[in-house]
Amino acid sequence: MIDVVIMCGGRGTRLKPATETQPKSLLQVGDRPMIDHLIGHFLGYGCRRFVMCLGYRAEAIRAHFQARAGSSPVVRSDRAVQMAVADGVPFTVVLADTGLDTPTGGRLKRAEPYIGSDSFIVAYGDVLSDVDLTELHGFHTRQRRLATVTAARPTSPFGHLVMGDDDAVSAFLEKPKLNEWVNIGFAVLERRVLHRLSVNSPQLEAGLLPEVAAEGQLSAFRHHGMFEPMDSYADYTRLNEMCRRGELDLFKGPTVTAGQQWQPSSAGLRGA
Repeated sequence: MIDVVIMCGGRGTRLKPATETQPKSLLQVGDRPMIDHLIGHFLGYGCRRFVMCLGYRAEAIRAHFQARAGSSPVVRSDRAVQMAVADGVPFTVVLADTGLDTPTGGRLKRAEPYIGSDSFIVAYGDVLSDVDLTELHGFHTRQRRLATVTAARPTSPFGHLVMGDDDAVSAFLEKPKLNEWVNIGFAVLERRVLHRLSVNSPQLEAGLLPEVAAEGQLSAFRHHGMFEPMDSYADYTRLNEMCRRGELDLFKGPTVTAGQQWQPSSAGLRGA
């Protein structure tokens, strides 16, 4: 079973005032916090072990998972808390304090002691997507490279004009998909890349990922489905408006409700 590392320690300054008192991963999107949408998606593919890289407002995230714990938390000798959360679907969360202002590269290094699988997924706690994780992991395995990122074509925030040489407008494209591909996270990494990191490493996009790309060891999995970042307060408002209008079906995993039972598909990532 593949581990999932979730980056949820950032301050979320562009999401103020919503993040004045809570971390962005706990902001409500529709009827549940952002982190529950994300974990629900992973649960739907058989993932059962999550390492949360905590930082800003870490105590709020701890309280969120402790409130849902089906058994008493087990405090490890390094003071990271690991608990079995049985909220309909049992899964394990390791709550790792990775520093208040640590870049993602340093956070991943500090989370290394808790990563048990030979390859693992790194996701960001502020991006929602319907990425097919089985296809992603299979693609990474076939590529035989150290790392794979998920790439998608973003939607332009503007209306685009199709114009001729005579300046006549022949068409108006309302917020089309752009031709460029961007990194949306949902990366699969081989555990052996962790030795390249230190607790002072910069953001993954500024250090590790460009490094392995220069060596020909980075692949891009092309995702053609939904992805919705929550980078700003405007994004936060937009996502909730989309939910209210029924335009965004975010929760792809099982409905995590006490008392319900769910069995993962044999086609999931178990055994990966």
